[in-house]
Amino acid sequence: MKLYHKLYIILLTAIIPISACNTDELASLNENPNETNEIDWRYLFTLGLLQINEMNANSPDISAMIQQWAFLERWADGDKYFRMSGGYFDLCYDEIVKNLVEVIRKTGPKGPDAYLVNLHNAARVARVFAYHICTDIYGDVPYSEANKGYDEGIFFPKYDHQRDIYLDLLRELSEAAVGFDANADKIGVQDLLYNGDTDKWKKFTYSLMLRLAMRISNVDPANAQLYIAEAIEGGVFTSNADNAFIPMETGPTRWTNANRISVLFTPEGQGGNGILSNTLVDFLRNHNDPRLMIISSGIGIWDADKVTDPALQRGMPNGHDVVTIREYEGVSTGFLIDTTYSRVNELLLDWDDPILLQTYAEVELMLAEAALKGWHSGDPEEHYNKGVRAAMQMYDIFDPSFVVSNFEVDTYLAAHPFDPANGLEMIGTQYWAATFLNFLESWANWRRTEFPVLIPVNYPGNDTNGTIPRRINYSINEANNNRENYTAAAERIGGDKMTTRVWWDRGN
Repeated sequence: MKLYHKLYIILLTAIIPISACNTDELASLNENPNETNEIDWRYLFTLGLLQINEMNANSPDISAMIQQWAFLERWADGDKYFRMSGGYFDLCYDEIVKNLVEVIRKTGPKGPDAYLVNLHNAARVARVFAYHICTDIYGDVPYSEANKGYDEGIFFPKYDHQRDIYLDLLRELSEAAVGFDANADKIGVQDLLYNGDTDKWKKFTYSLMLRLAMRISNVDPANAQLYIAEAIEGGVFTSNADNAFIPMETGPTRWTNANRISVLFTPEGQGGNGILSNTLVDFLRNHNDPRLMIISSGIGIWDADKVTDPALQRGMPNGHDVVTIREYEGVSTGFLIDTTYSRVNELLLDWDDPILLQTYAEVELMLAEAALKGWHSGDPEEHYNKGVRAAMQMYDIFDPSFVVSNFEVDTYLAAHPFDPANGLEMIGTQYWAATFLNFLESWANWRRTEFPVLIPVNYPGNDTNGTIPRRINYSINEANNNRENYTAAAERIGGDKMTTRVWWDRGN
């Protein structure tokens, strides 16, 4: 380091007399005509949003764990309950949060671009979204000291208790919601969610607040009720037109611009075979659910003619491999999963299909639960019916043919009316179905409510003793590079195991 300082002084001494001769000419030599001297923080915000798509990097594992998909290969063995780690943690801190925090700093009260108040608050909400996924997956994670290496020299941040993280995330949402100003800066096309519409951003902020408040409802009901009331008063989603989703593109890079779920679940991507779990198919088929032949294209080869009779649809049981599935079916040769089980609809997996962050259906189902618990003056049945309707009618953003009529929804609701005595299970099960393709949210809400009732598998050699994982192991990079804080956190939560429950996961 001293050598660099000496070289700097020598070079500076040599430059001074030259610069005195022709300052303008010398300055021009140091300008790269191909680089910009200013950064538009809107584009860094865009990158942060796009990287949220990458949080779906391990979606095959989670989708199988939550019994919406089923796989035979070891590349996606979430329903085998083997150790999972890394991807989410490293992505959250190395990319998403790092970029969003930089936008927040530069547009904050002490930043050089403090006039960008809407960009500032949108970045705060996006940061909350990324952090709540990260802490939902792992439990205690770095938060109060995270991303402070540049400003404060903290390179090995402590892990905060999940309760403290959640309460601060809720505070952030509360402040951001009232900070949006329709008369201030316009984010514009760089805002992939709402094109700079501050009213929609407020709705998203309060809807996300509702989600986080419901998440802590079993362990901190007092704060949960406070923030639920604030969210409702502030204004949550009121139709599918409010849904928060990121539109994707086929290129230029499939890992950033294309829908990560589609890349992972299609043969031309990572090779996913797109077989639906029998748990999901049975629920949809047995209830004559109009979503069945939207979620599935039928039984048959990818992009070919299939058996499309709803009554004949059949999902693949979870927890099998290429050997045990033959034993399950009682066959030894000539068995093909492609011609035996229902496949996901290819039209849901175009590479430019949107990534769902939060939907109106989720909001109405959460309001139904809040009302059922007496935390909201609304009618639980009315909210439940609205939630089911919204969930059935939200798929037209994937393809115009995915239209479910009001008559079809009315018929379904008449056949399966809301029963307050069984209300929590009905709400939880519908939430699970409504969050298909948003697997991390399906898993989180299932852990909180334990609905629907899922039957775990016990694949040989699994790491959970045959129980559905409640969290994912911390990143190996953290265990190696931030060992002291990692060790302290692992001991505090009860061990870095997939069976350890995070703070809010205490069931109903």
